[in-house]
Amino acid sequence: MATGSEPLPGQDIASTLNTFVEKIKENAYRILNNTGATITQGDYVLIHGLLGIANQTALNGAYFDLLVDGEIEVQADDLVTGALTFGTIYQTVYFNQALGQFSDLPGYGIPIGILSKIKDAQGIIKFFNLKKHMVLAGETETIELEVAVDASAGITFPLGYDYKILDVVAYCTAANAGGTVTLSDGAAAISDAMIIAVANTRVAAATIDETKNTITDAEVLTVTTNGAADRCRMLLTVKAV
Repeated sequence: MATGSEPLPGQDIASTLNTFVEKIKENAYRILNNTGATITQGDYVLIHGLLGIANQTALNGAYFDLLVDGEIEVQADDLVTGALTFGTIYQTVYFNQALGQFSDLPGYGIPIGILSKIKDAQGIIKFFNLKKHMVLAGETETIELEVAVDASAGITFPLGYDYKILDVVAYCTAANAGGTVTLSDGAAAISDAMIIAVANTRVAAATIDETKNTITDAEVLTVTTNGAADRCRMLLTVKAV
């Protein structure tokens, strides 16, 4: 949850929120909530290729203001549970929208900001919001995903815009017998199970299902490994559609 340190006129600010926006420049976008769920005031969200904080609660199908400028303060409750350091100034901050949590590990989500204050004794961090995570329709980009944690139950990577997966290469970073990694849309496989059993080897997807490889901004790409100790980096070539 988040709120503005300089509220807009008429904004009702709750006192129990965990995340805060500082130095607001009144740079906000009027956004349609098409996520299929309610967005609550103070939520940090990735929607339509924009990253920011909801300025009011919006039911699905309603419009809301998304604050995109500012320095975001995050308390321990909103950090992924685990050995998270956040100890290097200007390091990348990642966000997993499915969990609503922040991390300093790329395997947990997409890059959304640059750390401006290292984690203190109370577990609080600050980061500068990147504001946008988007490409124009027809453009291609390469995305790196890292599986540095147990992904046997699946890890989700929301990108925030509609895109088509053109190619996938997996690099094994730790040997594990029987290791494989598969891309899916959360329900059906997009790629075959790529072998990641031998460290420092690479394998390209043998198959990519053309009926499943277009992901909308309301969906999330899911990476699932065969074993809890399977580890890899993945390079995806995608085209915005």
